[in-house]
Amino acid sequence: MAGRSFSQDIGAFVEKTGLSLNLVLRKLAFDAFAGLLMRSPVDTGRFRASWRIGINRVDLSVEPERADSLNIRSRFALQSAPAPSGGLIQTAKFGDTIHLSNNLPYAQALEHGHSKQAPQGVLGRTFDQIILDFARTVASVVKA
Repeated sequence: MAGRSFSQDIGAFVEKTGLSLNLVLRKLAFDAFAGLLMRSPVDTGRFRASWRIGINRVDLSVEPERADSLNIRSRFALQSAPAPSGGLIQTAKFGDTIHLSNNLPYAQALEHGHSKQAPQGVLGRTFDQIILDFARTVASVVKA
């Protein structure tokens, strides 16, 4: 193997295993994003809606604060509304860095257990699950 580049070695691995590394990366990122949404505690829905996706950069935006005068139907819709679409994940390629972030001032407090809905946090639990499911995720994207 002397003289071969890392990318050639990866290419050979992909060829041998039948894996699409782009698909593995995207599946892992999508599962992580979905896990963050599902584990996010909900009061007004702003925290859940403030999860952001960035490819090779961190998206520092947050969901704008809503007026407290929302009626019950609007508040329920906000609580169940997903954060921005995971569609950006579909543009990621192996070698890219996918950043999943929540930039609300209280996000760190929620991660450290300051919510009865998520006493063990959101990020840590989600990524622990991603690691546990890694083999199954890889197996799900093996080419037929």
